[in-house]
Amino acid sequence: MSDLSNTILTALPTIESVLNSHAEYKISLGLRTSKKKVEGFPK
Repeated sequence: MSDLSNTILTALPTIESVLNSHAEYKISLGLRTSKKKVEGFPK
């Protein structure tokens, strides 16, 4: 049982960084698409 909790604790930072980078990617994607709409032509 302690092995399992150790594994989870070790994996948590990795999961967190993956989620953060995914969120940043979606935000930048959203900014890019809103810029396209404002400028009226795709980049």
